[in-house]
Amino acid sequence: MPQWKLSPATISKGTVTCTGTQFCGQAKINTKGSAQDFADRLDAKFDFANDVRIHWTGCPNTCSQIQVGDIGLIGTTAKDKAGKPSEAVDIYLGGGIGQTAAIGTLHKKGVVVHDALMEELEAIIIDKFGATLKAPDTRSPPRSATDTAPPSSSYAQNKKPWDL
Repeated sequence: MPQWKLSPATISKGTVTCTGTQFCGQAKINTKGSAQDFADRLDAKFDFANDVRIHWTGCPNTCSQIQVGDIGLIGTTAKDKAGKPSEAVDIYLGGGIGQTAAIGTLHKKGVVVHDALMEELEAIIIDKFGATLKAPDTRSPPRSATDTAPPSSSYAQNKKPWDL
C-alpha cells in the first residue's frame, strides 16, 4: 500500500497513473504498482534540478494522458529476454502543459518493464532532464533500539500488560 508523503520527492510528486490491471479490464500492465516502484527507486538514486512528470497508462485509452507528460508510458506487451510475453511500455517524450504545452512523441516501443525499463528511464532523466546521481550518504547510521539508549521514564511506555 503506497504511503502518502507531505513532501514527496521529484518523481513521486510528478507521477500520474490510470487504475491499471488492478481495476480495469482493458489495461495491459500494473500501472500503480510499477509507478510506485519506479518512482521510489529513481527518487532514491537521483537528484533533480527540475520537476519531471511521468504519466503511466495501461492501454490506448490513455486515461492518465501520457501525451502531456514529460515522459509518457503506455502499457503493451512484448517478449522479454527469455522470449515470454511480458508487461511492456511504449515510451513517449516531450509532452507538456500550460506555457510549455506539447504532445509527446514516440521515443521507443515495447520496452519490457522488468527487463529494461529502469535503464531506459535512467538514461532519459539524465540526458533530457539533467538528473545527477545522489552523493553517497556518509553520515553515521542511526542508533538502533538495541543500542544503549537510556530507559524511558514514561509510565505509558513502561506499562506492563497486567497494569491495564
